[in-house]
Amino acid sequence: MFAGGLVENSRTNMPRTSRLLNAGETWSCDQEYTWRELGEKYYPRYVREVKCLNTTCMFGHYTCSPVYMNVKVLKLNNVGCLDLNLPYELRSSWLFEDIAVAVHCNCGRVQ
Repeated sequence: MFAGGLVENSRTNMPRTSRLLNAGETWSCDQEYTWRELGEKYYPRYVREVKCLNTTCMFGHYTCSPVYMNVKVLKLNNVGCLDLNLPYELRSSWLFEDIAVAVHCNCGRVQ
């Protein structure tokens, strides 16, 4: 390390600022967790999901976008269909339903 916060570049032996060593932080997107209400007919009624606070990252060259995962929740059965994946006692009252939940904010190029 050189004086003044500079770091030696191993390829050219030229100094560069140490700020560039932390460039990985520019790839991160600010995010906050919120509770999403699914309604009274769902169990659990609330699921925790992430909200992306930035629209761009990496100095504006990339975009922050949510990453979704499917989560199985129970939905009150009003139709009378039976879900054989549930225990026998719950089949007449509940159905499994997949919902997409944002779990992370990703910095990358939109394709």
